[in-house]
Amino acid sequence: MNDKVIKTFIGKSDHLPTRMRSTSGGVFFILARYVIESKNGVVFGAGFNEKFEVRHTYVDKTEELFKLQGSKYPQSRISGVYAKIKEFLQQGRFVLFSGLPCQIVALRKYLGSDYENLLCVDLICYGVASPGLWKDYLDVFWANKKIKRIVFKDKHKSGWKKWNTLIETQDARYFLHDETNVYMSGYLKGAFMRPSCEYCRCKGTNRDSDITLGDAWGKGETHRLNDNCGLSVILINSEKGSAYFDAIRKELAYEEVDFEDYMKGNPYYFETHKFNEKLLNEFLETKDKNELRAFKNITISSFKSFVKYIIYFIKGTEKID
Repeated sequence: MNDKVIKTFIGKSDHLPTRMRSTSGGVFFILARYVIESKNGVVFGAGFNEKFEVRHTYVDKTEELFKLQGSKYPQSRISGVYAKIKEFLQQGRFVLFSGLPCQIVALRKYLGSDYENLLCVDLICYGVASPGLWKDYLDVFWANKKIKRIVFKDKHKSGWKKWNTLIETQDARYFLHDETNVYMSGYLKGAFMRPSCEYCRCKGTNRDSDITLGDAWGKGETHRLNDNCGLSVILINSEKGSAYFDAIRKELAYEEVDFEDYMKGNPYYFETHKFNEKLLNEFLETKDKNELRAFKNITISSFKSFVKYIIYFIKGTEKID
């Protein structure tokens, strides 16, 4: 039963381009923009660096929020971030911190006390992926290509439900899925996930966040608000979270819904996907001998899937003129 969530909504930004740049309904962007423009605030979240490693960083300009939009599945580097947040808070700046439930627990413990000028937003988390294997994947498959952009869940080809991972290089756009989406396949099967995530103690309503955001899977998929361009589930966990949701309601199409009904489609709100130790060990044993084969074995399990993989990389890309 729900013993903490104040209200549950599903919603989306009224601005389609905002949603298309977002993993779900674009609610994070609307909230972050409000913090920057109305509170002269600073927004922290996960972004890519120049090597496409995932790290937490901050922005204080609306035009830079794109750096923090969209899901990033490898564990983010967060060294020095909590100290920077404390510095901003003590200066009187308003701070929005977006991260995983465990990162918000760590932030609260680091700060040692509550700050009225801090808003914490967490995500419904499947489990975090290995940043080391992410680096290996980029080195094995993309070392000779000049990557310009990566979007883990891109909607432009197939929409919100049947997303692709987009990797854009200097010469082409690769929309990866099924046999071609090697890293995400390993992650979704539990092999590339942190083993400790299986025993996460920050799940369910045991959260330190003010607002929880996620995809409105389950009943949201058949709701009138779903246009296959992204729909969020929004859980209000505190009075502060409620106040800030009220401040952005006018920019959303939303509806209050029943917590129990809408969490049935989001089991990872309550628990983490199982860590697949057997598959990881098989991967690592092969990786010691042949990295390329190890990664391909994660998705290519038959001759038919191998042929699909080859055909895609010959014909399935979009060339950039």
